[in-house]
Amino acid sequence: MKKTALTLAFLFLAGPALAQATGDLTQQHFDALDRDGNGTISKAEYDAFMGEAFAKMDRNGNGTLSPQETTGILTVEQFAVVDANSDGRITREEFMTQVSQDFALGDRNRDGSLN
Repeated sequence: MKKTALTLAFLFLAGPALAQATGDLTQQHFDALDRDGNGTISKAEYDAFMGEAFAKMDRNGNGTLSPQETTGILTVEQFAVVDANSDGRITREEFMTQVSQDFALGDRNRDGSLN
Protein backbone atom coordinates (compact mmCIF):
# COMPACT_ATOMS: atom_id res chain seq x y z
CA MET A 1 0.00 0.00 0.00
CA LYS A 2 1.58 3.29 -1.06
CA LYS A 3 -0.20 5.30 1.62
CA THR A 4 0.00 3.53 4.92
CA ALA A 5 -2.43 3.97 7.76
CA LEU A 6 0.07 6.49 9.12
CA THR A 7 -0.65 8.58 6.07
CA LEU A 8 -4.35 7.89 6.54
CA ALA A 9 -4.05 9.14 10.11
CA PHE A 10 -2.59 12.47 9.19
CA LEU A 11 -4.78 12.82 6.13
CA PHE A 12 -7.61 12.59 8.58
CA LEU A 13 -6.01 15.19 10.84
CA ALA A 14 -4.95 17.71 8.25
CA GLY A 15 -6.63 16.93 4.95
CA PRO A 16 -5.38 15.43 1.71
CA ALA A 17 -3.26 18.45 0.80
CA LEU A 18 -0.74 17.51 3.48
CA ALA A 19 -0.48 13.85 2.57
CA GLN A 20 3.02 12.51 2.13
CA ALA A 21 3.24 9.28 0.18
CA THR A 22 6.09 8.07 2.37
CA GLY A 23 3.93 7.93 5.48
CA ASP A 24 6.28 10.27 7.38
CA LEU A 25 4.59 12.28 10.11
CA THR A 26 5.21 15.90 10.94
CA GLN A 27 5.82 16.71 14.61
CA GLN A 28 2.28 18.10 14.82
CA HIS A 29 0.81 14.85 13.51
CA PHE A 30 3.05 12.77 15.78
CA ASP A 31 1.99 14.81 18.81
CA ALA A 32 -1.70 14.30 17.98
CA LEU A 33 -1.17 10.53 17.94
CA ASP A 34 1.08 10.51 21.04
CA ARG A 35 -1.80 11.03 23.43
CA ASP A 36 0.15 10.52 26.65
CA GLY A 37 2.98 12.80 25.49
CA ASN A 38 5.76 10.32 26.23
CA GLY A 39 7.50 10.74 22.87
CA THR A 40 6.30 7.46 21.38
CA ILE A 41 3.07 6.24 19.82
CA SER A 42 2.00 2.98 21.40
CA LYS A 43 -0.08 0.41 19.57
CA ALA A 44 -2.96 1.24 21.94
CA GLU A 45 -2.72 4.97 21.13
CA TYR A 46 -2.54 4.24 17.43
CA ASP A 47 -5.46 1.81 17.52
CA ALA A 48 -7.60 4.26 19.51
CA PHE A 49 -6.88 7.07 17.06
CA MET A 50 -7.56 4.92 14.04
CA GLY A 51 -10.75 3.54 15.57
CA GLU A 52 -11.95 7.12 16.00
CA ALA A 53 -10.92 7.90 12.42
CA PHE A 54 -12.99 4.95 11.20
CA ALA A 55 -16.02 6.18 13.13
CA LYS A 56 -15.66 9.69 11.67
CA MET A 57 -15.28 8.39 8.12
CA ASP A 58 -18.36 6.18 8.57
CA ARG A 59 -20.63 9.15 7.88
CA ASN A 60 -23.83 7.11 7.61
CA GLY A 61 -23.04 5.16 10.77
CA ASN A 62 -23.65 1.71 9.26
CA GLY A 63 -20.40 0.21 10.54
CA THR A 64 -18.72 -0.03 7.13
CA LEU A 65 -16.92 2.33 4.79
CA SER A 66 -18.05 2.75 1.21
CA PRO A 67 -15.78 3.99 -1.57
CA GLN A 68 -17.63 7.32 -1.36
CA GLU A 69 -16.83 7.67 2.34
CA THR A 70 -13.11 7.20 1.66
CA THR A 71 -12.87 9.45 -1.42
CA GLY A 72 -9.83 11.68 -1.04
CA ILE A 73 -8.37 9.38 1.63
CA LEU A 74 -7.88 6.04 -0.13
CA THR A 75 -7.30 5.44 -3.80
CA VAL A 76 -9.37 2.79 -5.55
CA GLU A 77 -6.38 0.45 -5.30
CA GLN A 78 -5.89 1.10 -1.61
CA PHE A 79 -9.59 0.58 -0.92
CA ALA A 80 -9.36 -2.78 -2.68
CA VAL A 81 -6.41 -3.83 -0.50
CA VAL A 82 -8.19 -2.96 2.74
CA ASP A 83 -11.46 -4.55 1.51
CA ALA A 84 -10.10 -8.04 2.14
CA ASN A 85 -13.25 -9.91 1.11
CA SER A 86 -13.82 -7.70 -1.98
CA ASP A 87 -17.44 -6.95 -1.13
CA GLY A 88 -17.15 -3.23 -1.90
CA ARG A 89 -17.26 -2.21 1.79
CA ILE A 90 -14.56 -1.91 4.43
CA THR A 91 -15.63 -3.25 7.79
CA ARG A 92 -14.09 -2.01 11.02
CA GLU A 93 -12.35 -5.39 11.32
CA GLU A 94 -10.82 -5.09 7.83
CA PHE A 95 -9.77 -1.51 8.57
CA MET A 96 -8.16 -2.36 11.90
CA THR A 97 -6.40 -5.37 10.38
CA GLN A 98 -4.76 -3.05 7.86
CA VAL A 99 -3.99 -0.52 10.60
CA SER A 100 -2.24 -3.26 12.60
CA GLN A 101 -0.21 -4.33 9.57
CA ASP A 102 0.80 -0.74 8.89
CA PHE A 103 1.76 -0.21 12.53
CA ALA A 104 3.94 -3.31 12.41
CA LEU A 105 5.70 -1.98 9.30
CA GLY A 106 6.33 1.35 11.03
CA ASP A 107 7.62 -0.32 14.21
CA ARG A 108 11.04 -0.94 12.72
CA ASN A 109 12.77 -1.89 15.97
CA ARG A 110 9.84 -4.09 17.06
CA ASP A 111 9.45 -2.45 20.47
CA GLY A 112 5.67 -2.02 20.17
CA SER A 113 5.78 1.71 19.55
CA LEU A 114 6.50 4.28 16.89
CA ASN A 115 9.12 6.89 17.68
